[in-house]
Amino acid sequence: TMVMTNQGPQMVYTQMSALGGLQQYFSAQPAQPQPQQQHQQQQQQQHQQHQQQHQQQQQLQQQQYQQGDGLFGWFKSTTPRRLREAERGVLASVEVDFELKDVAVAPSEFINTLEVTENHKARSSSGKAAVVYTHGYGAGIGFWRYNIDAFARLTSDRRVFCIDWLGFGASSRPEFPVNGSVEEAEGFFVDSLEAWRREVGVEKVVLVGHSLGGYLSGAYALKYPERVERVVFLSPVGLPAKPASVGEREGARAAAPSSDAAAAAATAAGEARPTENEAREPARVGRLSAVAQRHPLLFKAAVSLWGNNYTPLSLVRGAGWAGRSLVHRFVRRRFDLSESDAQLLGDYAFHISAAPASGELALNGILSFGAYARRPLGERLAKNLRAPSFFVYGSHDWMGADSGRAVAASLRERGLGSSVHVLENAGHQLYIENPDGFHRLLARAFAEEN
Repeated sequence: TMVMTNQGPQMVYTQMSALGGLQQYFSAQPAQPQPQQQHQQQQQQQHQQHQQQHQQQQQLQQQQYQQGDGLFGWFKSTTPRRLREAERGVLASVEVDFELKDVAVAPSEFINTLEVTENHKARSSSGKAAVVYTHGYGAGIGFWRYNIDAFARLTSDRRVFCIDWLGFGASSRPEFPVNGSVEEAEGFFVDSLEAWRREVGVEKVVLVGHSLGGYLSGAYALKYPERVERVVFLSPVGLPAKPASVGEREGARAAAPSSDAAAAAATAAGEARPTENEAREPARVGRLSAVAQRHPLLFKAAVSLWGNNYTPLSLVRGAGWAGRSLVHRFVRRRFDLSESDAQLLGDYAFHISAAPASGELALNGILSFGAYARRPLGERLAKNLRAPSFFVYGSHDWMGADSGRAVAASLRERGLGSSVHVLENAGHQLYIENPDGFHRLLARAFAEEN
């Protein structure tokens, strides 16, 4: 056990022993189609060769990353030690006492976990479901730096956790099943979260998930319904089906339009009070369709890169140390932060982005081009979710609230509590852009339980 302090709360890093981890997540051996035409065979062979090269690159990145700083470590853009230092820096402003620990979920695999330890005895003995906050794509625990104190205050009688999804942040980064099915890709995260739940010793959870974290929280609630008390979706990705106008030519892997699309269209047409957010989804569809029509080669190239698992983080990783300036510029342009806060968040974002590719490869496994789910979550939630839900979107969010409204309406018809809220003066990263307003909505979500 190593104890570290950084002019703030005591932070303790521990390695928890596994009570029973997952032996293996995936076989990663999907059946290959047998095309009848020669050009299809060539395409399949090229794709397989690319995936093999990609897996080899993953393994090499992981080996170099785990070697740490060593003799030539200063050449590397990031190492586990540098990532941890950046994490400590971005969390130094948190006032409430907390503990950081690596929770084992499988042999050699762990989920980086922050638990609020203030009034820990009272929280642990209450018998209430723990609250688990899960980040979105490319983010991590450090992105909650403006919210953790409020999280502790809002649910003072519950255990409170923030986690890095497996393959993200400071969690371990195992090889991701890039050739697997959607179910396997979801299982990579969902099954490791269930192993984490058993390891930390909580019976039920309230999941609060942002973007991809919202999608995965919903997938967990569908697979392990007896463990979920409530789900709070923060601008979740993957609810609506992909409109027919956004073509990708992916064959069987592309999702067909669902009844949610029609319900969302009806909502956008005026069946609910219009807000600035309501036009977001139609606008996103329009932009993608326009690019496909006006720049077909560019669109095809973008789809190809997406399908071959090139992610936005690949650019950061490929740029080496120059990737730091790219991330810092993005943070300064994206968020209205002080110079010191932008520096801390930028450093943290860079190191979690430059670490070896793992969970980020879910981008192509779970989502098709345009960030539409290959298996739309909205229709699955509408039919099978068994827990109450609470949806939050930003007023100028690129995710449209219309899809959330359609799901909530279906859930209410089934007798489940579900509501949708639009947070003013906020975009997709609503918990950073309007933290006070977000905390008020979060308090309302927990008040609805009573």
